[in-house]
Amino acid sequence: MNNRPISPPLEVALKGKQNRELRRQNRKLSNQVRDLTIQINDIADLHDTLLDEFQTLLSHAKREKKKCEHWYDFFITNKDRASKWAIEESAKASKGKWTKGGTRRRRTRRRRRRRRTRRKR
Repeated sequence: MNNRPISPPLEVALKGKQNRELRRQNRKLSNQVRDLTIQINDIADLHDTLLDEFQTLLSHAKREKKKCEHWYDFFITNKDRASKWAIEESAKASKGKWTKGGTRRRRTRRRRRRRRTRRKR
């Protein structure tokens, strides 16, 4: 450490140089902060829109689930007589289709052979 006195003009010049460097660094930092805040705001907006879309999709899914449950109850649990009869009839009809029936033996017809006549020379 040197304790030599510095002339006032030199001291002012050194302080001005330091101040310029500090201002430059502050400008860089403020630009970085501005860019980061813009990115953060964009990300927040995207997050909000995604959240809104997710909520709408969830509400649609809930509505579709209710519809499916309603139709399930209507068709499966609350069958009326006509639908029961139709289902039983179709079951009876399909039972016969999948069983293998007896194979009938076909009669073969006997064909007469034609005689080839030889040409006379």
